[in-house]
Amino acid sequence: MTSSANQVVRIGVVGLGYWGPNIARNVAESPRAELSWVCDMNPEALRLASKRYSGTATTTSIEEMLDDPELGRRLGAAGAKRVSESFSAEAAAAEVLRLYAIGA
Repeated sequence: MTSSANQVVRIGVVGLGYWGPNIARNVAESPRAELSWVCDMNPEALRLASKRYSGTATTTSIEEMLDDPELGRRLGAAGAKRVSESFSAEAAAAEVLRLYAIGA
């Protein structure tokens, strides 16, 4: 039986903007992690990530990434729900409205 300290954690990175590529690289280089997914709205960023990290799934849909049962098990149902809500179009629209209300 393997201990949990020896298990590899499957990780998905959301966003390949400023910090995302650094996070993806660190995850990919870690012996205790597997870069399973990268998610971004920019197809060119996904193309570069796919080229750099062969075997890593790419998507523009956070829902598709969260549907991976291996990631869901690591994240837990409450965490998956929170991430999905945080990155939904409705949440983004609400944040824009909140920011405009602050600046008004």
